[in-house]
Amino acid sequence: MDFQKGSHIIIIEDEDVLAKVCVGHLEAQGFNVWRARNGKDGLERFHSDDQVGVVVTDVKLPDTNGMDILREIKKRSSHTEVIVVTAYPNYDIAINALKLGADDYLEKPFQLEIFQRTIEKALERYNLRIENQIYQERLAELVKEKSQEVAISHEQLESEHQKLKSLINGIEAGIFFTDQDNNVLEINEFARQIVGKPYKGIIGNSSNKFPALKKIVKGASPISDAHNLLETTAAPPDICLNRRWFSANVTPLPPRGNEPGGKAYTLYDVTERRQLERRVQKYAQELEQRVEHSTSELKKAMDFSSQLLDAARVFAFFASTDRRITLWNKFAEIETGLSADDANSLDVFHRLLPNCPPGTRIPFDAESLRHAQSGKSFQTSIRTAKGKIRTLSWTATPINEGNELSGYLLIGVDITDQKLLEDKLQQYNTQLEEMVEEKLRSKDAQLVHSSRLAVLGEIAAGIAHEMKQPLNGISITADLLKLLQKKNELTEDSLNNNLDMIKAMVDRMSNTINHLRGFSYQGASQYNPINISDAINGAFSILGEQLRIHGIEIQMDVPDDLPQIMGDVNQIEQVLINLFTNARDAMDKKEQKLQKDSSNLNGWQKVLTVSVKPTKNLSNIIIEVSDTGHGIEPQDIKQIFEPFFTTKEVGDGTGLGLSISQGIIQQHHGDISVESQPDQGTTFRIELPVPTSIPDAMAPQ
Repeated sequence: MDFQKGSHIIIIEDEDVLAKVCVGHLEAQGFNVWRARNGKDGLERFHSDDQVGVVVTDVKLPDTNGMDILREIKKRSSHTEVIVVTAYPNYDIAINALKLGADDYLEKPFQLEIFQRTIEKALERYNLRIENQIYQERLAELVKEKSQEVAISHEQLESEHQKLKSLINGIEAGIFFTDQDNNVLEINEFARQIVGKPYKGIIGNSSNKFPALKKIVKGASPISDAHNLLETTAAPPDICLNRRWFSANVTPLPPRGNEPGGKAYTLYDVTERRQLERRVQKYAQELEQRVEHSTSELKKAMDFSSQLLDAARVFAFFASTDRRITLWNKFAEIETGLSADDANSLDVFHRLLPNCPPGTRIPFDAESLRHAQSGKSFQTSIRTAKGKIRTLSWTATPINEGNELSGYLLIGVDITDQKLLEDKLQQYNTQLEEMVEEKLRSKDAQLVHSSRLAVLGEIAAGIAHEMKQPLNGISITADLLKLLQKKNELTEDSLNNNLDMIKAMVDRMSNTINHLRGFSYQGASQYNPINISDAINGAFSILGEQLRIHGIEIQMDVPDDLPQIMGDVNQIEQVLINLFTNARDAMDKKEQKLQKDSSNLNGWQKVLTVSVKPTKNLSNIIIEVSDTGHGIEPQDIKQIFEPFFTTKEVGDGTGLGLSISQGIIQQHHGDISVESQPDQGTTFRIELPVPTSIPDAMAPQ
């Protein structure tokens, strides 16, 4: 196709993936494309660029509507092609867009080939409009020059004729010219294909010789303005040619010098327009049927609502703005003993409200009604016909006629028995809340203890290795003493030295066992003054050997002069063990990933860093635990502390460790947070308060 790819294209689309694909495809085809993410940017670009030929806009944009963009563009330039794109398969949108001047319409999802063809056709139409305008101006100049009898050489006229002929042949509309006797003087390629005859076989012959041209000449609608020759599209009635529908127009051409005038015929393919019109007509008929059905259903609903109001065991009445009661349902009549005629004004409530003498304010004034229609009800007490006092809850619904408020529909529900039940229910709720709170405290303690035992089970292999080392040392030392005694080389000094070594290793085992016994003990938490370094050392005493086996380097920055905090050392130790094991797993996972390509391991080490520092005002201490693992994805950080959320494989984690850790830190009036980047490692930050004074042991709040 012959069209100018130099004309600029603007795509207004907020969906990045779709916009990127469309822009990339068009640019690869040689188009000059500019993309806008919103309507404002798109219009600014359009107003600043006078070479924009096509604008593709989504109907739904973040800051405006595609229809508003269509109006703005068409208001400024009728030549610019506007293609409306939407994901909603709704004919109303298409019809509205076409009425507003849209040149084409696409539904998402669409194929790139269809999208490209749509762009190409739009550029063709745009270039044709520009060329048509140039052609009309040129035609007017030629007519003026002829009327002024300006002599133009035959060579110049032939050149202009060839240019105009090429221009006319490029138009996607049929054009042919006849003289006064309906002999064909010129015909473009579009019209020639409809006739189905060679060009030379048509020129000079009468249009009546060709059925298609005869039909066009007979059915064409006249227009008087020659400047509208190539722009008009309104030419009823339509003509059917070769199973396609066309709109035909005829324009008289003035005489040129001594040559008599003739006629110019234009032909536009309106098949798609007629199909759309038929669909619109069908939709209109369906809409009319729906309206009739809805009207019938609405009448039935209104009749049913009236019966429902009379049958409902609620007070229902309508009060107009002048305080007249025009509706009073059967239940209200029975309960109050007043008929609809008796209850003709809001003043009737002076007779119904207990202790409400005439002249006093009743709770149905404008202020109460405005309060009720905002979604809040109000209550009154009513004396029934049997003399009983009942409590009613009222709601008011404003009723409008057009734009004017005509009154309120008031519904009163008897809540006397409900209020008695609410009082009892409130009492039961208070007791239940106390029981639930006590149960939750017990379950939280059990959950923390279970998590602690789960940690011990997970690191059992490391603890066994820790115990095996001193046992092996004791065995070797005992064998050495036997050997020395057998050789009569056992002296008192060597005996004492080896026994001291055995005692040291026994003490080491004893300390480990005592530490594990204290860590696994389930009892009421007591907050005492503790040193954070004790919790850190305790965690490493349980997990350190296992970290060493995994090849993890431990770096610590824990000052000796840190202030004490109030807390449970076992619970803080549990939090640290959970962070250490998570760091171990993260670094192991990254190592497995990097081992697939040994070159990736160069320069990378498994390092666990623990640092502690006080804040400047000494009001808090900050513990940071960092690793060089695979990191955490951004979408996972938001829910990393949620119960049962885990990024580990099925069976490798419960998703409770960090949730329990967060609960422990919050019980210590502290805060825990995380910073991480994928493949860059993770840092957990714990902030715990430092008391202004060290009190005695206390239970956690």
